[in-house]
Amino acid sequence: MQHQTSFETARGISDVEVSHGHALIVVTGFNEAEESAKRLEALRVLASAGYSIDFLKLALGGFSFVVQESAALDIEKCLSEAGFDAKAIQRRSLITVRAPNIRDESGLVARIAQTVVASDASIESVGDMHSAVLLVVHSAVADRAGEALRGLIGKVDIL
Repeated sequence: MQHQTSFETARGISDVEVSHGHALIVVTGFNEAEESAKRLEALRVLASAGYSIDFLKLALGGFSFVVQESAALDIEKCLSEAGFDAKAIQRRSLITVRAPNIRDESGLVARIAQTVVASDASIESVGDMHSAVLLVVHSAVADRAGEALRGLIGKVDIL
């Protein structure tokens, strides 16, 4: 008997990963007229100091990003000394929820958010890609939220 390759991708959540040891850095206080220039200046300060950032999120009046928790206070100080209003929010975890074509699955991102909130976690930042959603939550509840999401792996009736 010949083995056939399936060209159809399974629907729904396929994997959940919880990564601890992060901090969320929030930079605020930009007025509309200077926002782009100030944001670029702050990013240059970080690059010049050799800091690596992840999960950059632009917002009205500022931006946020994720770093290793061990570098959070140094990054906060670096930005503050350069004249920026920066706050390091420590003890954060990243939850990565993988689902092929997640944007095409009607209601799936909402169901992921609902599941995380139902596990007593507050979502502090969220981002998506074509095959994953990333969530920043407090580390104390991250594992519980991750387990709740793992309970949805392979279930298409949640869509």
